[in-house]
Amino acid sequence: MKKIRVFDGVCGFSLMVILSSCSGAGLYELPAPAPEAQRRNVSLIPGEDERREQRDFDDAKKSLLALQELIKTKRFEEALDLMSQETVSMLEFVSPDKKSSAPAVAVFTLRKVVIDGVTYEVKPLELLLAKDLSNIQDTSGDDSSEETESSRRRELFAQQKEGDPVKIVMIKEGDTWLLHRTKINPKK
Repeated sequence: MKKIRVFDGVCGFSLMVILSSCSGAGLYELPAPAPEAQRRNVSLIPGEDERREQRDFDDAKKSLLALQELIKTKRFEEALDLMSQETVSMLEFVSPDKKSSAPAVAVFTLRKVVIDGVTYEVKPLELLLAKDLSNIQDTSGDDSSEETESSRRRELFAQQKEGDPVKIVMIKEGDTWLLHRTKINPKK
């Protein structure tokens, strides 16, 4: 004859009642995740964030100096490869020869831009980058200036011998840092 243990049945029933009551609205609900723009990649390895930021700065600076060299040596088609699509589009928009097969290159070869129907003679390096790129820093040195950097956007500051530092924005597309400039001032 099989013996039934009353205690086991009562405990099992009690456990089932407790568990079923926990699935109600009384539980803590997890908050929704932050929007993508506010999320940060954080490493649990001590010092890794600082090393990654330094690597990003170094890589962006190398790309900027490579762009400078391409423009200096008049390798303009290759220089366009180190510019964001928005930058190339802006150059095409202000090109003095929009009918050319490469209107952005015409800005470099003709050394001119057309804005609101007015033609300006320009120095392409100074127009897009800065007069002096010998001292590029990660910060402007001005505590009041606010930087908006991310893992895919870096602000570099070309310290000038005379005048304020020039902010140069670099963005990362794929594994390459590209110049990102959508406004120019040909009157400088």
